[in-house]
Amino acid sequence: MATLKPAYQTQKYVNKFQNSPIYCGRNDNPWLTEGYYFWHGTVDLAHWWGKIVRKYNKYCIFSAEIEFNGEEYLDLVGNVSDIEDFRKTYSLLKEKCPFEEFTVSRILKIFLKINPDIKIVRAVSQHKINSDTTIKFIDNDSSYLNITPAIQLCVMDINLIKNFNRVYPK
Repeated sequence: MATLKPAYQTQKYVNKFQNSPIYCGRNDNPWLTEGYYFWHGTVDLAHWWGKIVRKYNKYCIFSAEIEFNGEEYLDLVGNVSDIEDFRKTYSLLKEKCPFEEFTVSRILKIFLKINPDIKIVRAVSQHKINSDTTIKFIDNDSSYLNITPAIQLCVMDINLIKNFNRVYPK
């Protein structure tokens, strides 16, 4: 059994605090797939999401641990083999449907049908949460190192979410 921690979920405050994770369904336009979304790594990402992106007047943040077996996990951040399998799926789809536009979400739907044991997807978007989160590699070049990457987890099985507790506000 492996554990991903810390994982943080931002929720809009609506009259009372929730006690459980919020599910992102098809009508919510999920950018990975349907499931429970968490920021992986730092609580700063959860605050950025609540304050800056969603512009919530009031929000709360919950921490959790995600427990899983290895075959349930698709890591598009740090597992070269998983990234290559996903890239091959994308290439195959482009080859079969050269005039189609493919999104990560659309490719994932197909990938998950082929790999139904996967219950967690880990991916990183190329958001800069502020200017202090990137450092240029060298002068006179636009390439940079993101020291606060926006890593997201999409958990499709609520039973994998453990120790769900509010951390903000305390």
